[in-house]
Amino acid sequence: MSWLGRLFGKQTPPPPIEAPLAQQLAADDFIGPRRASREVLGFVMSELKDQRGIHLETLFCALGALAGRACQESVRARALAEGKPADALFEIVTTSDGKTYYFGDALNQPLAEDRVSLWSLVAGAAAHDGARQLPDLNEIFAHNARVLGSGQFGVPRLPPEHPVRGRPIDYATKLWPSVKPEMAGLAGEPRMWPVSIGLAIQELMAQTHGSLAPEIVARIVMESAIPVSKIPAES
Repeated sequence: MSWLGRLFGKQTPPPPIEAPLAQQLAADDFIGPRRASREVLGFVMSELKDQRGIHLETLFCALGALAGRACQESVRARALAEGKPADALFEIVTTSDGKTYYFGDALNQPLAEDRVSLWSLVAGAAAHDGARQLPDLNEIFAHNARVLGSGQFGVPRLPPEHPVRGRPIDYATKLWPSVKPEMAGLAGEPRMWPVSIGLAIQELMAQTHGSLAPEIVARIVMESAIPVSKIPAES
């Protein structure tokens, strides 16, 4: 199946992990990722705070962008650990303007398919907070495939009353160099880096419960994470 067919024909993601289970995992096997999540959340909040405070939608956007970059970086680290080139596990697509993008099962797993994928953690927390209808994840993947290489790629599609201040890729580019050492030092092995960001998003959802509808939070995060995961870090 082609990369485009694989995106449009994705299997239904696994059921989301409910927030209490994620917290139990963090308390047991995920001690490192939980510590990393707190450090990352504090750092990103401090970076986005201005004289007016912190714009909540933008904060979730930035965390989603970092989660997308963490998914990509975890796959690159896995390839290097296996003695392969950093981009060996991706399906690489080149658009007419010469830009390259990452796709493939190895990337989809930490994004949406693993039991503790970003989507499982975010959707589980949203469901726990009373979300009645979660975003259609397959539609978000399909949209990103359709607009690849255009000006629409990487622009979150959100209700006008919930804008974000900036592009997700810009937050990933600015913040990841400072976040990565925390991931490496506290979260442990690279496969836990996306989990750490997912736990940070869960923590922020708990801290700001009632400020934003959980459906909106889930959409902001995934509309930010998915395109960022596909843009090579050096782009």
